[in-house]
Amino acid sequence: MKALKGKTDFAAAVPLFQRAISLDVNFAGAYAFLGLSYLNLGETSLAAENGRKAYELRERVSEREKFLIESNYYEFVMGDLEKALQSCELWAQTYPRDDLSWGLQVGIYFDFGQYEKVLAMARENLRLAPIGIGYASLVDAYLSLNRLEEARTTAEEAQAKNLDSPYLRFELYRLAFLQNDRAGMAEQVAWAAGKRGIEDVLLGNEAHTAAYSGRLGKAREFSRQAVASADFLALWKDADPDIPILKQARAEYAKLQ
Repeated sequence: MKALKGKTDFAAAVPLFQRAISLDVNFAGAYAFLGLSYLNLGETSLAAENGRKAYELRERVSEREKFLIESNYYEFVMGDLEKALQSCELWAQTYPRDDLSWGLQVGIYFDFGQYEKVLAMARENLRLAPIGIGYASLVDAYLSLNRLEEARTTAEEAQAKNLDSPYLRFELYRLAFLQNDRAGMAEQVAWAAGKRGIEDVLLGNEAHTAAYSGRLGKAREFSRQAVASADFLALWKDADPDIPILKQARAEYAKLQ
């Protein structure tokens, strides 16, 4: 688990947790981490399904695992963010060096739109676990606060430490978009070429960007490429609606249908 966590390779984690469950159908922790993996891959229905199963088996686990299971359950099964936050806060008080409790709070505070809180949680999460997805979360926080130079510096630090990740590349595309840097956006798309589950997202972003700037023909072309790479429309449907690129381009993109 630690190796996968460091690489933030949720797609690779899925079959490992599935295998663990096949060996022990009552393995609550495996269901919990499988649910988290699906959530990070945009598979919200599968995330909820596994989160619910973990919750049903929660009496079989340690106190720490129970915090994880209950936080997951309240957040992406029940959609009760207040209870999810309360669970994470108690978890962090009980196990202050457990980075996952801080990482989950990052997502919850994003949903609340409290970006200063997001920044604080992201910094603590990264301090405890300097891994790729932690850097991406911190970049996301800086971008949401319009602190673009700090976002860029953080991304460069991650890459210098060989902690690059698809999530960091998504944020770098967003940074380039906000700075009207077409070369920067193209660089991220080129990096993603041939990477399943990554290329389609960035091609989709290209479609949004083209639609936003009124280049509807180009937007259609990028959209077709994204659909060919993967089921992009499903990914868009499940994506965070507050991501600036989606929020700004959604109305224009509707004209392409």
